[in-house]
Formats: sequence, structure tokens, C-alpha cells
Amino acid sequence: MLTINQIQDIVEGVLKIEKKTDFGDLPFIKRKETKHEYYEGYWQNVDAMEEIRVHAIRGTYPYRLIEHRAPNMTDAERRYVEMNYKQITLPVAVDWQNTIKRAYADNNWAIEFPNDEGQEGGFRWYVEKGLKKTQIKMSWEEYQKQVIPLVSMIDAMGYIVVKPESIPVEEVDGQMVMSSDLLEPIPHYYSCAQLHSYEDNEYYLFLTDEKSMVEYGNTRVREGFVYELYDQTAIYKIIQTGRKSDMTFDVVEYYRHDRGEIPVKVLGGIPEYRNGEIAYVSPFSYVVPALDEAIIDANMLRGVKATTMFPYRVMTGNICEHKMELGGEIKCCDGRGWFDNYETGVQMKCPSCGGSGLKDRISPYGVMLMKPEQPGDPGELKASQPAMYYVAPSVDVPQFTRDEVNAHIREARRVLHIRDTSTQVQGAEDMTATGMVIDEKALYAFIKPIIDQQFEVGEFILYWIGIERYGEPQEFILTPPITFDFKTEYDYLMEISLAIKNGLPPFVVHTIVLKYLKTLFYNQLESASAFNLIVQSDRLLTMDDEEVTMKLARGVISDWEVVLHDSAVSFVMDLVRENPSYFDQDIQAQIDQLVAKAQSVAASSRASRPTSPQSLVNAIASGSAT
Repeated sequence: MLTINQIQDIVEGVLKIEKKTDFGDLPFIKRKETKHEYYEGYWQNVDAMEEIRVHAIRGTYPYRLIEHRAPNMTDAERRYVEMNYKQITLPVAVDWQNTIKRAYADNNWAIEFPNDEGQEGGFRWYVEKGLKKTQIKMSWEEYQKQVIPLVSMIDAMGYIVVKPESIPVEEVDGQMVMSSDLLEPIPHYYSCAQLHSYEDNEYYLFLTDEKSMVEYGNTRVREGFVYELYDQTAIYKIIQTGRKSDMTFDVVEYYRHDRGEIPVKVLGGIPEYRNGEIAYVSPFSYVVPALDEAIIDANMLRGVKATTMFPYRVMTGNICEHKMELGGEIKCCDGRGWFDNYETGVQMKCPSCGGSGLKDRISPYGVMLMKPEQPGDPGELKASQPAMYYVAPSVDVPQFTRDEVNAHIREARRVLHIRDTSTQVQGAEDMTATGMVIDEKALYAFIKPIIDQQFEVGEFILYWIGIERYGEPQEFILTPPITFDFKTEYDYLMEISLAIKNGLPPFVVHTIVLKYLKTLFYNQLESASAFNLIVQSDRLLTMDDEEVTMKLARGVISDWEVVLHDSAVSFVMDLVRENPSYFDQDIQAQIDQLVAKAQSVAASSRASRPTSPQSLVNAIASGSAT
């Protein structure tokens, strides 16, 4: 454990850095110009965080990207770009977050509290409901799903700490002592910029957002620094007191745990070695260069549109022929733009053309009138020219810039394996299904380590909540996601169609069908049962529509088999709704009930319309058969 003197020495070392420059409220990118680091690699971590914040947090301005103007850009153009900056890359970060959060589907992970029924005040109750009464205002699950993925994406070298929200005290014999009330531990995020000193597994010193009261002039202001130090025995608050300029601090033991562990955990990301130590970078950092290029090009596009696409009119002008009387004489502008008054010796601007020497040829409705060609007069508009035409600026440069922006964003989405409606698997048609499988495996390999780290953070929070609230770890079983399914029902239907069309073996089709059923049924047991039932009941499962139509026309298959083939999933779902214990029955009983339902639907359809094979197939295709 650290002594008070050791803690004061640590803070004094940090203050030497603070005193070298007045950081004030400068953005981090400006602070870096001081070249002073709290520890080696500090600014590298902060830069990585700030580069991602530009693309992930609303209202973050990219000083580093826009503070230096482009070649040939005027000051007015630079100001225009700054004032009209838009964060066009935010949707990429949002879609990435949504991709990560799909692993948090309720049926894909679990948390259990053995022998804890959730009584008020207990561990389960606090995790599920009690945390909502603290300053974070959300349960552990909500914090795990909403906060951890976001801060992990932005700040791989950020930290989660668990600390009591406050220490309840009571008066005993005239002295204030810690009361026996249960503490309310909360998880809290500190960015890498707030870590000002550390020794791995020894201590961590954070500059908090709190401010203490200090003396400034003849008044007291809330502008003092407040640090928190975490070591293996306790949490300390280091609070600035006295005069603001004196930089004096009081060290207060806030909470003692004596665990030989530190309630601080790095968020983590992709590991890399720096000077013999392991550091982490966010997977999102790998697309920052592409997204930076997109922002630069998008702002360039805005400038291009303002300077080249603005509707300036360039036109031929006629010589101004305005006449006026000066000194008893009638004088004409004759394109000079000025009139000489010899009596006064003062020139005056032509009131008609304003000194330009040309007269306006635009009609009140914005039409430029051209003098037509006439016999003996060449005019301005040749007889061979159109009587009316438009003049517009070229869109080549804006279109090129727009294409560059879209290309950079597509590249970022490709690296992050983000699917959207425009995602396509390239290659030969007979390889498309294989390409989809490869793409899914790449996405799984990319997401799995990220989710594992996030659940390690969640487990760390639960562990320390138990210690700080009850004095010892509480029993819980946290099961992180094992399988990852990022596709929708539509994606699987497309894969099934492609697999059948390309003549892939039935077991391949069956595998995709099983995945499709997992998106419809809530748990693994139900989806496996539904898959087993449909495979045993539908002998047309791997046939395409053309083959089904041909065999129905030849009488090789029955109409009820077509109905079953077309509506097996909806029939199973209906049967489960009618009988929640449907899958608990013998498999043959399940098959009989499913077949009976298909035969009933086919019989009712047969009774209400012609029963020619083609009309039945058409009815089934249109959905009226079911």
C-alpha cells in the first residue's frame, strides 16, 4: 500500500507537468503542442481517442483535419468550411455499434444468480434495480449494453473503475463515523486523458471532473483540482485546498477494501507492443484514415459547390448609352461609365451603369436577350443557333469529389464488416453463397475478441460491486455470447435460394435452414426441434420452385406436400402458439399434427377453386393457399 507521503510525491510529480503550461480548456490536439507527457505514450493514447471521437461523438470538431487550410483556399473559404462543417461519418460509427450490439441479443448470453431470488437489498436486486437509483441511472445490463460498447470503441486505453457513490456516515459520541448502511458501488469511466500517473498493479491516479473550493483573490471559487488514486488497499481523494496558485492538496482515504487488488480495469482492444509494454488500440482506429479522408473531401466538396456551382451569371453587355445634361450640353456615357463636368472639374459616376460602362441586358424575369442576326447585321445570335439554351457550370469536379467521399466511407464499412442494403459479395454467380459464408466467418473472427473483452469488463464490475457492497465477492454466473448471428431472416432466405439454385448438397441447405430457424425461435432447443421436425416432414425441402411445379404436374407429389413445403415454418409457429408444449411431444406426434394441418389447408383450397396443378401452384405462390 502507498503511504500519504508517497501519494503526495506522486501528485507533486504530476503538478510539475501541469505547471509547465496552462492547459485550460484547450482541445487535446492543442495541448499536445506543449510536448509534455504525464507518462510515455500519453499523447499517443489521447490522439487515438480524439481521432475516433471526431467520427463517433456528436459535436466533436476535427481541429487536426481542418485547422490548416487547403492550397489556394482563401481565409473566407476556410471560415465558410469551418462554420458549415458536418459530421458525415457518424452513421458509420452508429452502424458499427449496432453490429456489435447484435451479439447482445437476449437469447445469446445469460447471467444467473444462484440462490438469489432478487430480494430488495440483495446482490441481484442491486444489479438489476438498485443501480438505477444511483447517479448512473441504469441497471448493470443497460450499462453493459449501452455504455461499455461505446467507450470501448472510442477509447481502448480508457478505464472502468468501481467505487462507492458516497460514504454514508453517522454521529457516534460526537464523532462522525462510517455507518453500517450498505454502500452503493457504481462503475465509472475515466478516459485515457484523465490518467495522469500509474504503475501497473500498483496504483492509478486519475484527474476527475470534480472541482474543489479554493481561494482566488478575495473570493472562493470552485476551480480546484480533485484527483482519485486507486491502489491495492484503498481509494484516495486528493483535493486541492487553500489558494488556487499555491497548489496545495489534502489526501483523504475515501474507501478501504484491503483486497490486494485494484478496482480499475482497462477497456482493451487490439493489443500491440510499445516500448516492451502491451497497449491497446480500438478496432475502429483502423478505419480512421479512410473516414478522415471522407471528412476532408466532404468539406472540400462544400467549398467546391460554393465557389463553382453557385449560379453566377457571365454575359455579354451592351455599351451604356445613357445621356444627361451637364453644363448646358447633352452628354452620353458611351461606355466610359463617367461624366466629366468641366464647369465644376468633378467627375460623376453614370447613374445608369454605375460606372461599368455597360447596360444590363437581363429582363425582369432573368432572361438574357441576344440581338438576332439580320441582313447586313451579324448580330449576336446566329440563325443556326438554338433560339433558347441554358448555360450551367460543369459538375465533373463536384462529382469526382462526391465519388471520393463515398469510396472512403465504403472502404471503412468494408474493413469493419458492416452490412447494409448496398453490401454485395463480389465474384462469379456460383460463388456468391460461398462468398457470403466467408464474409460471415470474417465478421465472426473480428467481433468475437471485442465481445469477449466487453464481457470481461462486465464481469469485473459485478465482482467489485459484490466486494464494495457486501465485503466479499457475490455468486453469479455470466455466460458471454458463444455464437454470433449478424444476419436477418431475409439474408438467410437469400442464401437458401442461392444454395438451391446453384445445386449445393442438401446438407448445406439444411445448415442454412437451421440458422434461419434460429432467427425465428427464441432459444436453441426450440430452433433445433423446429429444424428436426421440418427436415423430417418436408421431403421437398431442397427442391426449387421449378422442380416442385414439374413434379406436381406429373402427380409425383401431392398438393398438401406443396402447401407444407411453402408454409412449414408458419404452421410450426401456429402449432406452438396453440400448444406451448408442442415440442415436448413424441416426434411422430409432432409430424402427424404438422402434416394434418397442411392437409387441412390443402383440402380447403381444393374445395374453393379449380384443382389443376398449375392453378394450385399459382395460388400457393400468391399466398392465398394458406
